[in-house]
Amino acid sequence: MTANASHAIITFIKNPVLGKVKTRLAKTIGDEAALAAYKQLLNHTRSVVIQSEAKAYLFYDQQIQKDDFLEKDFHKKLQHPGDLGARINHAFNEVFQNNHTKVLIIGSDCPDINPEIISEAFASLDEHDFCIGPTEDQGYYLLGMKEMQSFPFEGISWSTEKVLSQTKDKIKGQNKTCAILKELYDVDFEKEWKRSHLYRKVK
Repeated sequence: MTANASHAIITFIKNPVLGKVKTRLAKTIGDEAALAAYKQLLNHTRSVVIQSEAKAYLFYDQQIQKDDFLEKDFHKKLQHPGDLGARINHAFNEVFQNNHTKVLIIGSDCPDINPEIISEAFASLDEHDFCIGPTEDQGYYLLGMKEMQSFPFEGISWSTEKVLSQTKDKIKGQNKTCAILKELYDVDFEKEWKRSHLYRKVK
């Protein structure tokens, strides 16, 4: 559990629409199976977030909808137009305006994220300016900070293997400190989906 409700978690998701989610995964398992996989990932992410005492914000990519992310648990928002960096930056800025002392952002395609990692991330911000949860493909599944900073999202080669190194370099270049959390993987392709406990659960 996190320390208090002045902490916040931002979750970015895609609206679960057939043919619009997990498109790389869908190339080998089909659109319907990819949508089912994504819904499993959403369910897992939702479960992890609601176990935290942090205030939860959910940002949809297309439209706000009624779903299993209940309004009593999540403050629902719409992602800002622009590239991923602009959308993340806008979300952090909006959430920090609500007087939170620590804010994390996570995605919705990491099957091994758990409440302990969330707690560790918040705790790491007691001693560091930032925290990052790296992924095996050299991106990140989590980023946290304790005051609004835009520079980690500017000039990043999104959706490439440079995301993690460029982000860390930017933080170091600003003489800020960064805690590195456990490396995890996210689900983009069939091999990663079949590796996950969520896949085994539905088989």
